[in-house]
Order: sequence, then C-alpha cells, then structure tokens
Amino acid sequence: MNNAAEMGGVAARRTPFKSGVVWNFASLAFLASTGVFLNVVIGRFYGPSDLGVFNICLAVFIFLSQFGAFGLQFSVLHAVASREKEGREEVADIASAGLAAVIATSSAATLAGLALTPLLPRVFDAPHIDDAFLAMLPGLWFFSVNKYLFGVVNGARHMRVFAALQSMRYVLLLVALAALVILDAPGYLLTSVFTVAELLNAPALFIYASRAISGFRLPARRLWIDRHLSYGARSFMSGAILELNTRVDVLIVGALIGSANAGIYSAALLVAEGMGQAVFVMRNNLNPLVARMIAARSRRALLAFSRRVALNFTMFMGVASAAAIIAYPFYIRWGMGGGEFQLSTASVIILLAALTASAGAQCFGMILAMADRPALHTVYVAGVLLANIAMNLVLVPLFGIEGSALATGFSYLLAGAGVVVLARKALGLRIIV
Repeated sequence: MNNAAEMGGVAARRTPFKSGVVWNFASLAFLASTGVFLNVVIGRFYGPSDLGVFNICLAVFIFLSQFGAFGLQFSVLHAVASREKEGREEVADIASAGLAAVIATSSAATLAGLALTPLLPRVFDAPHIDDAFLAMLPGLWFFSVNKYLFGVVNGARHMRVFAALQSMRYVLLLVALAALVILDAPGYLLTSVFTVAELLNAPALFIYASRAISGFRLPARRLWIDRHLSYGARSFMSGAILELNTRVDVLIVGALIGSANAGIYSAALLVAEGMGQAVFVMRNNLNPLVARMIAARSRRALLAFSRRVALNFTMFMGVASAAAIIAYPFYIRWGMGGGEFQLSTASVIILLAALTASAGAQCFGMILAMADRPALHTVYVAGVLLANIAMNLVLVPLFGIEGSALATGFSYLLAGAGVVVLARKALGLRIIV
C-alpha cells in the first residue's frame, strides 16, 4: 500500500480552507458570546474588583500555559501539515513523541505556578487573588496538554472537529459558571471554571486527535522528542510573549491603578479580544497552507493569496468593529449594569480601530515559524511586547485606562507592520504589499 493510500482515511476528513474558515468563525461567534457572558455575569453579580481579579489571574494563567505547551503545538502542527503525503506510522510517531514531551513540560509549568502563587498578593492589591489563582491552577496542566492536541488536529486540517471541540470548551465554561452563581460561590472561586472546562474537554480531544494521526503510542525512539523540544525551545517564548502581549495591559493597569480599574478596562478589552479571536481563527486556517506554500517555494501564489485574504479580512473586521462600537454602550448599560463600566467606552474605540488596521497582516503572524524560523519569530514578538510594556508604563499613570488602550493599540499596528517587513527581509517573501 502506498503512502497516499495509507493516509487516505485521514485525508478524507480534511476540511477545505473556506469550509474550515466558516466552521471556525462559527466557533469564534460562540467564543465571543461566552466571553461576553462570563464578564457580564461577573461584572453584574460580583462587581469591578472581582472581575479585575478574574482577568488578572487569567492573564497569569494564559502566560504560564505557554511554558506548559512549550511551543510543541506549533512543532506538531508544522510537522503534521508538512508531511501529509508520508505514511501514517511516521505521522503517529511524530505526534506521540510530542505528546510525551508536552506532558513533562505542562507538569513543570504547573509546579512553577504553584511556587509563584504567594507572590501575587505582593504585586496586586486585590483580595483573595492567591486563592483565585489556586482554584484555576489544576486547569493549567490540562490546558497546556489540550493546546498540543489541538495542534495535532489543526495540522491534520480537521477544522470542523477543531471548531466543535473549541466550542465544547466554552459550553463547559458556561455550565461551570452557572453552577457557581447558583451556589452563590465566593468571587475568588469563579476562576475554577477553567479547571472544570479543560478537565472535561480533555478526553474527547485526546480521542479525536489520536484518531486523526492513527493512534498515540509510546515513542520508540528519542529522535522526535528531541526535535520537538528543540523546535519548542526556539519557539515557545514567542507563544508566551504573544499571549502576554494580549494581557500585559490589564496586568499593568491592575498593578498601577488597582483591580477595580482593571475590571473596568476588562470590559473594553473583552470586546477587543473577542474581535482578535477572528485573527486567531484565520491564522489557524492559514498556517498549514502557508507552511506548504513556503515548502513548495510558491512565492507568487503566496503573495496573491495573502493580498486576497488581507483585503477581504480587513473589510470584514472594519464592518464588525463598527457594529461592535455602536453596540457597546448598550452592552455596558444593559449587560454590565452601567455605572463605572461606562468609563471604558473610549478604550474600546481605540483598541478596535487599531485592531482593524492591522488585522490583515496579523493573520500571517506565524509565517516566520511556518518557514522554520522560530527563533526569529520570537525576536519579532518580543519587540512588540517590549514596546507595549514600555508604552503602558508611561501612558497608564498619565491617562489611566485610555493610556493602556493607546499603548496596546500601537502594539497591534507594530505587529502587523513587523510581519510584513520581516517576511520580506528575512525570508525573501512578499506578503500583502
């Protein structure tokens, strides 16, 4: 039996690009609705301070999860996507080796989180913030492993199932939150929804990822474990930096001007993050295609494709952002209960304007990693993060939460411009322009 035939069962389930985008945007709509619901419930029933604690803990959780995943989700995505014509046994060996590696790295990250927990009350003037973080810490291990398993499914381009399992994560979050509210749980326990969701989502994700690559097994040799860890060592910081860049603003606001202001700013940041997930969805669908175009040296095809995607996606983001800005006052008044949350209106306008302007380019934000240049990708995102931190530290004391929105908006623009320039200078590839 030839390799193509061996892979036939898996390939038959691959999702075409346009269909994958549709399925994952449907998942995105559910994600955005979940994010809104989480923040509305916490804001209305618990207030700005508990909402601030929730989002500060979430920022630390997401950052540590990048160390847990260790960039291995990108390694397996690249390996599986670029070896679609190879035999199923080789693909299964590659994915199994990465799973063994991510179990070790996620365990180390969870232990590190436990050790760092006592430092949180010293940095943030927020009640029960250490208890809140401990409630979500068990979910860190599962979240890190689940990120790897999603990378397997993404690399195999089973995007319908990818979208369905992503949506299942948010269903579980909502169910857990509803249970806590009904039980009148204290605010610091709200973060436990992440532990519940990741724990319950893990079995289905593991089973499907295993089927997508014809079964996980004990690695027969260390070769691919070493390769995954080498790739991860060169790339995981980029993931950690990217995630920190999306949350560093709320961390700085919380540290400099209090958890209540962090909660108010979170109302605007939630909307920007929800819109930013559209970039994440597009990037997930584009990554395997970009990896193959680069491997095939299809430079002209990549340029034409990137222009078409960037134009259409920027138009979509413009319309969606305008609608979000118009709807925002109603969301604050009827959803969050008005009050101090109304102070976040200017911030959401700044964030969405910058996100729209940079969205087309940010869709291709993983092009350096897909070209097997993860170290350069890390340098690129580190530059964006440092600029964001520096501007937040300067502008938050001067302008409060609006200063944070300006700093973060500038980081969006810098990220978009940077990927276009670096693709041309370092890879000799033109994208978009």
